[in-house]
Amino acid sequence: MKKLLSAIMAIALALSAVPASAGNFGSSRFGFQGGLTSSSASIKNFETKSVSQYHVGVTAQFPVGMGFCIQPSLLYQVKGMSLDQIAGSSADDVINSIEGKVGFAEIPVQVQWGPDLLLFRPYVFAEPFIGYRLHEDIFSSSDISYADEMKKLEYGFGVGAGIDIWKLQVSAKWFWNMGTIYRGESESLDKLHGLSVTLSIFF
Repeated sequence: MKKLLSAIMAIALALSAVPASAGNFGSSRFGFQGGLTSSSASIKNFETKSVSQYHVGVTAQFPVGMGFCIQPSLLYQVKGMSLDQIAGSSADDVINSIEGKVGFAEIPVQVQWGPDLLLFRPYVFAEPFIGYRLHEDIFSSSDISYADEMKKLEYGFGVGAGIDIWKLQVSAKWFWNMGTIYRGESESLDKLHGLSVTLSIFF
């Protein structure tokens, strides 16, 4: 899976180097973006509650022809999780609460397709991403120290849709972190996933 994601990222970045004149939607453009990220995780096969956090960063859009655009971004992405209690068959299975958030320096690369309708451009996209953990704030009522075993690297995939209107862009996506973000001796945090809504402003 890591090799597949690496190949997709390499192809997307290579396509982004194609001159903007090859596209149907104008020249390349750059801008800022930000929005809300609602995410949850699983622990001991239990789903945590969704927690709303945020993301901010810079982005660039490169038309490459036939309705396709490549849009890489560099984000500060914060993903959260919340769990009140796990009921189990033994005392070791009971966790009263977990509250936390993890901040990543994240690089998503959207591969977009959509028709230019002159006044606006609707599109759909697929988006592999990679990230590096910058910090974490995870508090548990148990004695588990999640920060000590938290993975530094993240990677995953997203799918979604958006619309370009003049210099504004609004998009929404479902995303999935692939792999474990924490694995201890007795439990792990897995399947970090959720919904992200983004507003971009281009110049």
